[in-house]
Amino acid sequence: MRIGEFEAMIVSDGEFRVDGGAMFGVVPRVLWERLTQPDALNRIRMATNCLLVRRGADVVLIEAGIGRKLSKKHREIYAVTDEVTLEKSLRAAGVEPEQVTHVVLTHLHFDHCGAATKRDDEGRIVPMFPNARHCIQRAEWKAAMRPTPATETAYDLDNVQGLEGRGLVKLIDGDTEIVPGVRAHVVAGHTHAHQVVHVRSGGETLVFPGDLIPTSYHVRARYTAAYDLNAEENTVNKIAFLERAAREGWRIVFYHDPEVPVATVEKDSTGHFVVKPVAAA
Repeated sequence: MRIGEFEAMIVSDGEFRVDGGAMFGVVPRVLWERLTQPDALNRIRMATNCLLVRRGADVVLIEAGIGRKLSKKHREIYAVTDEVTLEKSLRAAGVEPEQVTHVVLTHLHFDHCGAATKRDDEGRIVPMFPNARHCIQRAEWKAAMRPTPATETAYDLDNVQGLEGRGLVKLIDGDTEIVPGVRAHVVAGHTHAHQVVHVRSGGETLVFPGDLIPTSYHVRARYTAAYDLNAEENTVNKIAFLERAAREGWRIVFYHDPEVPVATVEKDSTGHFVVKPVAAA
């Protein structure tokens, strides 16, 4: 895609599977399974649609996938394979990991930052992007470093191990410009300091909302994940986001959607939001 002066591209870290009920919270299975069919273990397909944004010397990667450091047990639980990885996808796009200048993470749940690090040939955890600043909200970093009983299964510190010691972590406080035209905005609910990333240039806007709206199915007001720390706050912020997105014609990247990675939204005659997929150009 072209967003003004930016070239933007989806780069995948492959698919995985999670429990469908967890992704749709209080919505009954009889409703959500009309949208996405679960397997025999009640798991649904989940994408990792990371966003690569380039302009001049700036090579910005938004989100870093699930990675391949998972144990054998967890690879089986989440049905993770090596067929598609973020590293392979970047190289297919003509980008070496060493060329990435910025990595922006909406939050630090394991399926969003897993490929920020990898294991080398000797099994040590090392940065995947050794020359990149990893832009993370300070409050989110603190939450990951000191997880509570409610959040400890969502964070895996191996995913950011060693980044801070190498000077690769840039902690930011609130709404912040990453590079000219790329700006992070705190939109809480899924986590207390979850951030949404806007790419603006030439009068066009592409937005990466992370787990504020993980799939196109979640544009429905009451479709919220059980993983949201504050479902009410997330829902209120999601509706405000979608109102503006519809009004201003934003293109939206759905990180976890295996069928509709990019779309616009508009309101139908009943006032509900409708997704309009955007084809690659």
